[in-house]
Amino acid sequence: MADISLLLSDHRAALAADFKSSFDSLASKLDNMNSTVTDHGQRIGSLEVNATEVDHRLQQLESTCFALQGDNQSLKAKVADLEGRSRRQNIRIVGLPELIEGPRPSEFFSQLLVDVLVKDLVIREARRRGDLVYKGQQIRFYDDYSPDVIKLRAENKTFMAELYKSGYRLALLFPAKLRITRPNGDRMWFRSASEAAKFVQDLNTDS
Repeated sequence: MADISLLLSDHRAALAADFKSSFDSLASKLDNMNSTVTDHGQRIGSLEVNATEVDHRLQQLESTCFALQGDNQSLKAKVADLEGRSRRQNIRIVGLPELIEGPRPSEFFSQLLVDVLVKDLVIREARRRGDLVYKGQQIRFYDDYSPDVIKLRAENKTFMAELYKSGYRLALLFPAKLRITRPNGDRMWFRSASEAAKFVQDLNTDS
């Protein structure tokens, strides 16, 4: 009986030692896991802070980019307007033979204008006279508009044709402002082709 008690006591001691060893090992692993989770939590927190900061910077960059785009569009419009206005002082002459101006183009064109028009208002007089001939060559005079102004003015051509057919009197003012005169004498102005298009669309709907 004493031997059994001693044997049981030994088993209990052995089991207790095994449990203690297992629990110590588990506790150590849990401590390591806890340390790892804490480290990961700190890293995630740092990443969240960085992500928030990056997002804030991106919002600032987007706002700046949007503002710069607006400034760029405004500057482009001003440059196009300035170029168009500066080129209004110029004229283009079409139909002259190549190199006819010789070594002194300024003198040649000054004399050409005197010979052909004998007036300072070259474009207006040329339009009034119609066909012009210089030394057997038919020539034409045009306003020297910038490419941007030419594009804007061309956008109104379709609507102008329709309005002409409807009995309106039209004038395309610089740079591309369309003025229409109704049959009753009332006037309207359209600053863009889209405004003119809407007017023509409404006109067709009403008719």
